[in-house]
Amino acid sequence: MNKKGFGVLIAVLVVLLIVVTATAGWGVWQLRQIEKEVSGADLTEELSAAPTPTNTTAATDDTTSKPAATVTPIEDPGITWTVPPELIADQPLYSDAAIKYTGEEKIRYYKIGTTENDSDIILSLFPEMGMGASYRTFRFFKDQDSKISFIGNSSDSDRDLLEDNASVLNTDIAYNSTKLRSVTVPDFLDYKGEVLEKTSSPFSTEISDVIYQETSTWTKGDLTENGQTFIKTVEQTNNKSFNMQNVVLRLPDYTLAYYLIKPNFVTDNEVPIITWSEGTKNTTIYNKGGLGGHCGSSGFYDAIVTDATASRFTEAGTTSKGAKVYVPKDTSDILYEEAYANYIVGRDSASGADKPIAEDVFVTKKPIFLYKDGLDRYVFFDSQDFAALAECGKPVIYLYPEKTTDVLVKVGADITVSEPEYNDGWLATADPSGRLIVDGQTYNSLFWEGQGKGEYPVINSGFVVETKNIESTLKSHLTQLGLNSKESADFMTFWLPKMPTTKYTRLTWFGTHQMDKLAPLTVSPKPDTSIRIFLDYQGLDKP
Repeated sequence: MNKKGFGVLIAVLVVLLIVVTATAGWGVWQLRQIEKEVSGADLTEELSAAPTPTNTTAATDDTTSKPAATVTPIEDPGITWTVPPELIADQPLYSDAAIKYTGEEKIRYYKIGTTENDSDIILSLFPEMGMGASYRTFRFFKDQDSKISFIGNSSDSDRDLLEDNASVLNTDIAYNSTKLRSVTVPDFLDYKGEVLEKTSSPFSTEISDVIYQETSTWTKGDLTENGQTFIKTVEQTNNKSFNMQNVVLRLPDYTLAYYLIKPNFVTDNEVPIITWSEGTKNTTIYNKGGLGGHCGSSGFYDAIVTDATASRFTEAGTTSKGAKVYVPKDTSDILYEEAYANYIVGRDSASGADKPIAEDVFVTKKPIFLYKDGLDRYVFFDSQDFAALAECGKPVIYLYPEKTTDVLVKVGADITVSEPEYNDGWLATADPSGRLIVDGQTYNSLFWEGQGKGEYPVINSGFVVETKNIESTLKSHLTQLGLNSKESADFMTFWLPKMPTTKYTRLTWFGTHQMDKLAPLTVSPKPDTSIRIFLDYQGLDKP
């Protein structure tokens, strides 16, 4: 059985220390594979190390994949791209206010090309506010006299980050009106007979020599006029029936954009236009980003069925465009099994009208269907009617300033419950003891529940422990993660009674980098250091 987990944030500021805790159920992402329970030192390293594990299966340019037809790439006359981009020293591009704004997050600089006049083209990745790791992409020309100009038409906005809408750039940097067509990210791609739509992920402008270090498998795809494509696959441990994929477009300067299929039979309201085999019309919302209903969005990947063969499926209906959709022939297929396990999350202890339906009834309600796309993949859709009933569970924020400080805290989530009342953020007066005063009332922490607005990634790692040892294991982990006695006691009091009763339990911890993607946190004044921890757990019958 799967449950939502718990997360904690601890942020340390020269001015302010913040601790945030929260939990969630299954459906989380992890950037390193953990295949066994590890020691305390290893656990601490997992959460403190930069999330750049080695990827031994990363795609390289010496693969034998060839384009299906002659492709004429979009070019900018006189531009020669540096392949691969060259990491260079810091450049004098940004104002003092902008440097202060980024805090501990490092601005990165790359030489990505040259012009016919021997000017360098520089790419800079500028961290966004909110203790996260999303970036603005800025491009510049630097001539032989070291004069720098900003290529504003081929960059993200340099404004709306600082107060008074000020630019992040130094005042001596001129604006250049050039538009580099070859590094313009298209909103849509025509690819193998499918329309691909760029995702809204805030992490789509990373440069590829960084992205390739993630623990995922990349397969070289077709060359398009916009650049080389790759299929990125992320395996899961919580769902064996499908993997998560997106199509990645690498532009000539090696920046990346991520795409998902946009099926031509699905409305903007996510209702597939299907006539089922018995003649009825579909009116239900279906999700193609993996089993839905969790703490954050699953809309950054397409769920692709593994071990998919035509003999495994049977026709279930026809789309408005004449394509067939399918369901498993066997009602005990793992696709149904995992969809049902997801459906009972949040309903397993309900009674009366809210009691979950039996599995044999569930499979008759069209909870899932499959669509074979132009990439020869079976795309998994699951019904919103049978999504898990789960949210980010009891995230708690503790604030510890060095002196009494007024602190504004905002969370990137759709908050359903909060204490004190969230409104448009919390404005708290915090003292070094951790006491908070909000609207004249005293609190020990800031509490919220809801849906994170960021990506809720796939789970591909964790610690499997015997549930009889769960109390001692959690206490040990919380100590290693840096929680004090009060914070650990709060965690244990609330969550220990909610732990699974199965023989084994999977515990997956995530740190600040991952939590800032799921539910970005904005704190003013900005902490110099922050620690956020998050637990995703799942009951298991066997290790």
